[in-house]
Amino acid sequence: MTRKRQPSKGIMLRPRQQALLSPLRAIVLDGADRQGVFEKEVRNAEITGSLREGRTAPVCNVIETVLRSFSADSVDFTRCDFKDDVFRSCTFRNCSFTSTSMLYSAVFSSLYENCSFHDTVMQDSEFDQTIFLNCDLSHIVVKACNFSRCEFRGCKTSNKVFEMCRLTDCLFEDTELQIETLAENFGLTATRYHGTLRDGRRDYPHRQISSADLDTWLKTAYARPLYKLNVDYFLRGTLLEGSPHLDASLERSTNT
Repeated sequence: MTRKRQPSKGIMLRPRQQALLSPLRAIVLDGADRQGVFEKEVRNAEITGSLREGRTAPVCNVIETVLRSFSADSVDFTRCDFKDDVFRSCTFRNCSFTSTSMLYSAVFSSLYENCSFHDTVMQDSEFDQTIFLNCDLSHIVVKACNFSRCEFRGCKTSNKVFEMCRLTDCLFEDTELQIETLAENFGLTATRYHGTLRDGRRDYPHRQISSADLDTWLKTAYARPLYKLNVDYFLRGTLLEGSPHLDASLERSTNT
């Protein structure tokens, strides 16, 4: 006869409880930062409303915060860093983001117009349906970011801007990029690129190039097969028909 196993008296089983998320602190601005929100670190908040003609403190950091339908006009965000934030339907006009950083953040359906991103770093962030209009993107580093259905119109550049990024259905108009930008990122296409290209940094000797020059570069340049594949995709806009550079990339990946 089998005996029923008795539960241990010293163990009490409890249902697993889900971690409770603390609610975001609501902050509504009415054109001025009367509460001194950007004079210190902002964390775990939801910011709405508007801000005009102000300057954030150099020690200001915006962390784990949602900016929703927020607008800023002529605000100096110099050295104000953003991390783990979400921007939804925001508008920034005539703002300076000089020497700032944006890390692990997401920007949706927003507009940056006449803004400066000089010496700014954006990394591991996502941008969707966001427009950069007449912005200064000089000496900026945008690394390991995803851009979907974004537009860059009339923007100033000095270096390759993007590194290890993916760009899907993005439009570039009068925003000059260089060969390294095409080679080191995936998703740029000639049909969505309206303007000139260059073969080096703007602050070094360089020349403007055409699609024919890119064909020559593919045949003669000493570059990784993956880089050539990205440029080939830029020219043709598809890989459905295959590419010798795709084969070379796969072969190198297998041998590594």
